[in-house]
This record gives sequence, C-alpha cells and structure tokens, in this order.
Amino acid sequence: MAKIGRLSHAFLKENCSKVMELSGLVPSRIAESVEMTRMFPHFSFEQLANKFYRRTAKEMKKKHKQYVKSLSGEISKAGFVDMLYGLFLGNETPRSILCESSYLDRGLLIPVNCFYLRFYNSIARDILFQTFSRFYSTLSGQVELSKMLERAQVHRGKGGCFDDVFFLWCLYECPVIELHSRSCTARIQFTTNQLWRFDGKLFDPPLKKIMDSCWVRLCKNDASLDYVHVDMSNNGWTLYLFMAAVSLFPYHNNDPTLLELLFSSEPCHLGLLLESFFDESFHVSPTFNGEGKIVDFQVTDCHGVSYRDRIRVFYVTFLTRQEAEGSNVPAFVELITFEDYPAHIKFIIDEYRRGGLFFELRHRSGKRRNRS
Repeated sequence: MAKIGRLSHAFLKENCSKVMELSGLVPSRIAESVEMTRMFPHFSFEQLANKFYRRTAKEMKKKHKQYVKSLSGEISKAGFVDMLYGLFLGNETPRSILCESSYLDRGLLIPVNCFYLRFYNSIARDILFQTFSRFYSTLSGQVELSKMLERAQVHRGKGGCFDDVFFLWCLYECPVIELHSRSCTARIQFTTNQLWRFDGKLFDPPLKKIMDSCWVRLCKNDASLDYVHVDMSNNGWTLYLFMAAVSLFPYHNNDPTLLELLFSSEPCHLGLLLESFFDESFHVSPTFNGEGKIVDFQVTDCHGVSYRDRIRVFYVTFLTRQEAEGSNVPAFVELITFEDYPAHIKFIIDEYRRGGLFFELRHRSGKRRNRS
C-alpha cells in the first residue's frame, strides 16, 4: 500500500500544473485526486482528470443552479452579473464584498485574506463562465456591450471598455481575423474560450504554467497590455499580445507607444511575462533605429534559440486602417482596425461614433445601471 501511495504521488507530481488547476489547491480536492489514483491504478492521467472533472462538476453545477434560482428580482440578478463581469473582465481582482457573502458557501468562489475572490478551481470557472456567456448572448447582454462603449467615451484611453467588446467577441465567436499588416497578410483563428486571470505573479485558477490554448486577462492595470492569447500546438506555443484602445485623435497618437513599456523596465516586462507563462527564462532585447525608437525586439531562451517569430503584438482600435497607420504606432506592432471586424461590431462602432445607438438602447432597456 505504501508503494502505491508513493507511485500515486509521483504520478500527480508529473502533472502538477493540471492538478493545481483542477484542485484549486484546495486540500480536500487534492486528497480526492490522490485517492482516485489508488482506486483506478491503470488509468492514464487524462482518464483520471476527466473522471475527476465530471464528478466534481456534477456536484458544483447542482449548487450553482440552486443559487441562481434563489436570486429574486432584477436587482439581485443584475448584481450577480456585475460580480461575474468583475471576475472575468475586471482590471482589478474583485473584492469579496461584491458577493455580499451570498455565494461563498456554494463552493465556486473562495475569499482570499478576506479582501478579494478567486475561483475555487478551473471547474468553477467553467461553470460561472457559461452563465456569464449566456447573459451576453441575450439582447440584454448586447445592450450592456453597447453601454460599455458609451462609458468608454467618458473614460477615454487604453482599453476604455472597447477592450471588453473586442475580447467578448473573440471569446464567444472564436473568429478568423484576416490581417493586412505592414509585412504580410495573415489569418488568425482564435479557437478557445478558456480564460485565466493573471495578477502579475499568480494565475487564477491556480496554474504552474500554461499547457493548453487559452486567453489570459491581465487583472492589474497593466500599462501596456489588456489580454494575451496563447495558442498551443504540436510545434509549441505562439503568443498574441493585445492592447485595445477606444481613443480618437489626438490621444490615439500616444496610446500605441505604451506598448514600448514591454521593454522599458529592468527586468523586462515581456521577459517576466514569458517566464510566468511557461516556467522558463527568456532574454528579451529591443532593437532601436537611429532616432532611438524601438522598431523590433528579439527573444531567446537560455540556449540562444530565437522565439521572436512566436510572438505578435497587436494594437486593437476602431479607427480605420488609414487613420491608424497615420499615427505613431511602433514598427513592431500590428493593427486590428475597423475593417477587420464583422458587420454587427461595425454597426455598434458606427452608431457609437454618431451617438445614435445608445439613446435607442436606453429607451428599450429602461433605466441605465452604473457599474462603477
């Protein structure tokens, strides 16, 4: 029996990142995963992980449904949606007061140091994200997306809620974007709606390193980035770094230069990001032109192998390509502009610019809620 115990611990240690994700580092869940290796000694790790997921999800979904049904009135439901918004899209880690102590006993969220919330595990994240997705696929959700752009007019600058609209579109529709960058034409397919929060040091749900394709929301107010998409394939990883801005001129000329902050500190911000994501050290060095401006960068691992072709930096804007290319966008940055969006996103942007859509939406949806 002792030998079986040692083997099970070794088996789980080999797959520690996935164990962290599924258990959420909750002791009872870790003990359960160890017990499962003893109960099913001939299972592969993938089989054990799937069985653990199904068993745990069944219990947690039941509690979640009970809680959602217990919400009475539009105010309670709206508060719950706001809490989910903070969990998935908020720049700051949601404080536990957002829950008003009503969801902590349901096994999906955990208060940390009595100040903020994290997901119980990746299973809890998936259950809550499904609820979140269902809301934003409804008419009320589309109205809320439009209000995001309206709020962006007041809070101009990096992100400014347009980053949320762009991100939700990528998450729900997994679009193919055809890019016409300075150097080439390319098609990018976003194929996942897996989402992690990252506060600069730790992932939520807990994760040792990224093993699968996913999106990463940078929780703290990162000056240079809003989201990261990691595409994992048999050939390794590809990293897409996104900064989204709603700024019109003259502010637009300044916003893209914030991406140079990826290389301006010591240790380098991009290098720290890569190490956190892949549990491996990388050397990042910018390339300057004669005027001292950053025009490109190089990334190598400890063996001197270049990873530059695996990293792409994007500036997302609702300006047209002609408008965006006429600004101070650094040479290493690629553009996602008005022409790259589907018809329904273009419609929202056009109406936002004219100021006509939001009166109509407010009239249909009643009194406007304030998220701030």
